[in-house]
Amino acid sequence: MLVLVLFGACGTDDAPAPDATASVAILPTTGQAVTGTGVFERLAGVITLELDIANAAPGVHGMHIHQVADCAMDGMAAGGHWDAGETAGDPDGHGLPDGASHVGDLGNITISADGTGALTRTNATWTLDGSATDVTGHAIIFHALTDDGSMPSAGARHGCGIIVPDLDPA
Repeated sequence: MLVLVLFGACGTDDAPAPDATASVAILPTTGQAVTGTGVFERLAGVITLELDIANAAPGVHGMHIHQVADCAMDGMAAGGHWDAGETAGDPDGHGLPDGASHVGDLGNITISADGTGALTRTNATWTLDGSATDVTGHAIIFHALTDDGSMPSAGARHGCGIIVPDLDPA
């Protein structure tokens, strides 16, 4: 009986562990309170981002991965939206994740009345391998306004975080 109990405790129902991860901590820009944490996980070659935001103004806000891993100057040092040369058919590059867009388009996050929200995105183009489509070495920006998929931008940069590789995904 004891053997069966021990064997049952070692079941195979657990989800597989990711083989690579990266993290981001969103910090507020001047005069803002936005904070957040995110994890990029590679599982079976596909990258998924799980992002949680707190202390933000209620409503719908655009979020993007920007070109440069630099949050100086209230996030302006992060440059423009990350394109990586993969514009997926949109001649201008910018769009929403459901259609023609570039790899930096995360779409919108809905922030509830308590100032919190969560966003999950999967992108088959993202990597964690040092290539041009590696998400590390970029910044995530939390914007003041909704991203409608067009230009100009989704407004001021209220939060910024640098995406860094995790040394041990386990």
